[in-house]
Amino acid sequence: MRDFNLFICIVSFVYADFTRVPLYEGDETFQIADAKGQFVIIVNVASHCGYTELNYNQLVSIKEEFGDKLKIIAIPTNNFGEQEPEDVETIRKNMNDKFSLNFPIYEKLDVEKDEFWKELEKYSGFAPRWNFWKYLVDPEGFVRRVYAHWEEPNVVAADIRKIIQGRTLHEEL
Repeated sequence: MRDFNLFICIVSFVYADFTRVPLYEGDETFQIADAKGQFVIIVNVASHCGYTELNYNQLVSIKEEFGDKLKIIAIPTNNFGEQEPEDVETIRKNMNDKFSLNFPIYEKLDVEKDEFWKELEKYSGFAPRWNFWKYLVDPEGFVRRVYAHWEEPNVVAADIRKIIQGRTLHEEL
């Protein structure tokens, strides 16, 4: 009976509520659960942050490397230092013009109020504490690791390579 309880726990975590919260890109909706079978990087972005250029450049490079094996979820937030004040259309245009993005920018969300961030915190144990916090979700829907703003996206890419090779991560959740 004990093994069955463990199975129920794992299944409920894999199909966690945060994977079903819709994200919007204009009229299009997306749920993390739709990315089953892919790695997902969730990142709260800000256009006027000192980390903007490094993060966007590396995220574009990582997406090129992993292609269809990776979905990047860039969600603008204005919670930290008010460094994302523009509307989402302006953000999309400016970031696409500057970085030639190969991933979408979703609608702005408030880290403190919106359901998506609350559910992600519930299942990862961490809410963003500044711009460019990154969450790595594996192809089975597990949040494998959370990266603070000072950790470059290339660190996330290195962890994806480790998982693909069957190695464990040092700081797995």
